[in-house]
Amino acid sequence: MSTKTEVSPNVHAALDLIAALEPGERREMHHVSWNDYEELLNELDSKNAVRISYAEGTLELMAPLLKHERHKDILRSIVEFATLQAGINCEPAGSTTFKRPDLLRGAEPDTCFYIQHADVLIGKDDIDLSTDPPPDLVVEVDITSPSKRKLGIYARLGVPELWIWTGAQLHIYELGRGSYAERPNSIALPFLSAETLTSFVEQRITEGHKRTVIAFQEWLRIHQPAAQ
Repeated sequence: MSTKTEVSPNVHAALDLIAALEPGERREMHHVSWNDYEELLNELDSKNAVRISYAEGTLELMAPLLKHERHKDILRSIVEFATLQAGINCEPAGSTTFKRPDLLRGAEPDTCFYIQHADVLIGKDDIDLSTDPPPDLVVEVDITSPSKRKLGIYARLGVPELWIWTGAQLHIYELGRGSYAERPNSIALPFLSAETLTSFVEQRITEGHKRTVIAFQEWLRIHQPAAQ
């Protein structure tokens, strides 16, 4: 990694912002070039927890809270257990950076999955959205400072389904004609509704991760479709 004195002024400023971010805080920088965005991604350590998104010159930085990570983790477990028990292929892609230089768009989801296109990810170390599909399902936790800009980024990248936890409810969105519309149940996992997902995230808050996962597994035994 190069030192901060060797990077561009915008990247230097972004690194300073990241170092000063408080958990749950979201900050923006404007008039940032695509080259600055890519340089910043290269500068950051792979263990850096800050979520970064970019759209036509605007850089958005967000430092997640502990509860943010807990909500993300239970939703990730739900997807993984649901696909496993239903016999559905699923390849997690975590917080991979997805970007399209031709669209001047890039984002890092809280977590995401290839489900309908799971086979595409097998054996790959990198995803190139100019030739590869975007993730089939992106999960975002927006508690303290929701970002509508990020929805626009995912729409331009072609992500077909979003789950967004707002701190009180899980919302499911489907991409159609360039924008998202809310729907009651998942596209990739139609036996999961927003209401059901909300109830298990709420249970995680009061009873913890392990008990919630066990309860969800019991729910699956009754409600899951036959294994594919």
